[in-house]
Amino acid sequence: MTPQPVDSPDLWAGLSTLDAPPAEGETTPDVWEDPIPLTGRRERPPFPVHVFPAWLHDFVAAVAEETQTPVDLSGSIALAVLATAAGGRSVVHVRGNWREPTNLYTVVALPPANRKSAVFALLTDPLYEAEKQLKAAMKPVIVEAELTARLAKEAADKAAAKAASADADKRDEMVATAVGLAQTADTLTVPAEPVLLADDSTPETVTSLMAEQGGRLSVMSAEGGIFDIIAGRYSGAPNMEVFLKGHAGDRLRVNRQTRRECIDNPALTIGLAVQPDVLRDIGKVKGFEGRGLLARFLYSLPASTVGEREIITDPVPEQTAATYSVNVINLTLAFAEWTDPAVIQLSPEAVAALIEYQKYVEPQLKARG
Repeated sequence: MTPQPVDSPDLWAGLSTLDAPPAEGETTPDVWEDPIPLTGRRERPPFPVHVFPAWLHDFVAAVAEETQTPVDLSGSIALAVLATAAGGRSVVHVRGNWREPTNLYTVVALPPANRKSAVFALLTDPLYEAEKQLKAAMKPVIVEAELTARLAKEAADKAAAKAASADADKRDEMVATAVGLAQTADTLTVPAEPVLLADDSTPETVTSLMAEQGGRLSVMSAEGGIFDIIAGRYSGAPNMEVFLKGHAGDRLRVNRQTRRECIDNPALTIGLAVQPDVLRDIGKVKGFEGRGLLARFLYSLPASTVGEREIITDPVPEQTAATYSVNVINLTLAFAEWTDPAVIQLSPEAVAALIEYQKYVEPQLKARG
């Protein structure tokens, strides 16, 4: 190709519109804005810890101070903790028939050496304590139910055996008695041991646990292994049905030869603290984005504080930690007793804010196709 001179008409033809006068009705700005850089670090908005109630705000901030970690880390985990306590037991009434469950999917990503596991343990310990208390309270009920069910089954079996060998004139009466006892035994169920939290579980295990626990469960982990399991670590193919329906509360039915389960109102919570590479890897998994799974998560990617941390820090005040622990345990235990979900009404201010946000977002959705 022969180089063209600077004054070549062909070279300037494509740039001529830059110097063209504005079209009719258009005006040129007096001052041009600075161009947006294509590279470089963007400033992330601060985590809105101020919206938390005082007892939660104080603990989240104190954990961030002692561990010298971004408040985003403890704040994101705190959201998952509250969703574990209330998920499946409360709903937000927006308007009309529009209700939103209170379970959440959250993930916070930070590089290694950011003390994710330490923060995770401080925030989730009260949930494990609450689970222990629920199990201890349910243990006598389970033992009694197991004994009652066994005795009822034995009585039905004995009645059936007597009916089978009874004389003809007494057989009908004894068969009716045996049938009644069998029906009674069949109605007796043994309640499952309470489980609030799961970690390294397959989709099938998560589904079964949710069915046993009345539709609710929480997957909490300081690692991102659950993404590998969803992607097909054990099955060889992505299996995300329970994670899709468990977020929105869509009815979930499993009808297979070895498993038959039905969950009318599933409420699954996921709270993860992972490394950034985990998020990059899941974005490459075929089927994740197309099914909408990734869009269900609330993401937090705070800036790492490694290299800028204070060495000597103030520990979490004992009273602050105690208040957090008591409130989370009490909230979890209180909601565990609910069968019908508590309905949370939005305040007029919240309704107005939501409407304004919808008006802001809706045109953008159309523009994006």
